[in-house]
Amino acid sequence: MTPTIKSQNLADTPRTSGPYFSLDAWRGVASLWVLGFHAASQFHPEHAVVPLNVLYTLMSFGGRGVQLFFVISGFCILSAAVANLNRDKNPIGYLKARIRRIYPTYWASLILTLLLALAIAFLAHHGYLSQSHLAERLPNSHQAPLFWLSNVTLTTPSFHQIDLIGPAWTLCYEVAFYVIVGLALWGVISRRQDEETLLLALHGLALLCLLALLLLPTPPPFPFDLWPQFGLGIVVYDAIKFPHRGRARLMLLLSGFAILALSSLKPYEVIGGHRLYIFPSFAICWIFAVLLIWLHRHDKRLVKSALLRPLFAVGAFSYSLYITHILIVGTMHQLMTKLHLSSAGYPYLLFFLTVVSAVGFAWAFYLVFERPFISKRRQQIVQTIHHVPMEPLPPVKEIS
Repeated sequence: MTPTIKSQNLADTPRTSGPYFSLDAWRGVASLWVLGFHAASQFHPEHAVVPLNVLYTLMSFGGRGVQLFFVISGFCILSAAVANLNRDKNPIGYLKARIRRIYPTYWASLILTLLLALAIAFLAHHGYLSQSHLAERLPNSHQAPLFWLSNVTLTTPSFHQIDLIGPAWTLCYEVAFYVIVGLALWGVISRRQDEETLLLALHGLALLCLLALLLLPTPPPFPFDLWPQFGLGIVVYDAIKFPHRGRARLMLLLSGFAILALSSLKPYEVIGGHRLYIFPSFAICWIFAVLLIWLHRHDKRLVKSALLRPLFAVGAFSYSLYITHILIVGTMHQLMTKLHLSSAGYPYLLFFLTVVSAVGFAWAFYLVFERPFISKRRQQIVQTIHHVPMEPLPPVKEIS
């Protein structure tokens, strides 16, 4: 008698996959776009030629690189949480790994920024340099304790403080997202639930935050005001891991309608201390999420592309570039001012020198202050992308 084999619903079968390698190229795009945005600020808008400059126009949208980072982070943080759920079942271990990845490198950049700000303030006081925004960020006696506490812990939005490192406001959101996912992971583990429960809880939170943005007169508090952008990275994970289910497609449909409605009702909001235009900010996340889902099938081909190799290289140290580039941009601006170089006369040259200097410095910073704190698995992924001979990655059941 032939034994009966129970058929398994195709929609319930998760896709087993390794790392999403080409995310590193997108990290490179995002970090270079943000760098270009700040480097292009050296153009003087009073010159009529600037609005017609193609390079300046493209870089003027570079702040949108932040939204790309949010979506990528949503995908990667959920991947790390699922790996912990399937392997260690220890949310403390998950949070420790996230802290190790973010804080040591950030603290190194914070110390460097402080030293540079003090040096600029001293030189400006004695008339050797023009004043800078960086030096103006130094605290006064009334705000110093909260300023330092919030900057060291990446909690400036909670204490209504400014960031000594300008781009660090996004890191505050990332850290808060880590905590939210960690709490959700702890709840799932303590109740002996699985990945399904974790996904449903995080999707539900994204929908609640979108409803709050739509219905409340003011945005929901930090960090829930930007959680929907992060949540689209979770949708990407769900769509790739469970391609035969309709849940991710439903989330994309609902979030798309919510973004359209939100942009028509509230063209802009003040979120994270920044005036945020709703449609371009949220729409680029939605479009990018759809693009990542579609491109995943071509991941192996993309990672072999010679044209994308520079982006993969920059993506490997994109975190260092993101948190240090503003120092180099400011330094180059001071140097240009001191040498009486006009951006109207040498726009492309000054832009090129600024970008190259920032990328070179970030690479050196990465080698000293970031790479020592990267997990062995992440280092193996980077080596694989660059075709460095190595032992094969250990098999995993989750996407990372």
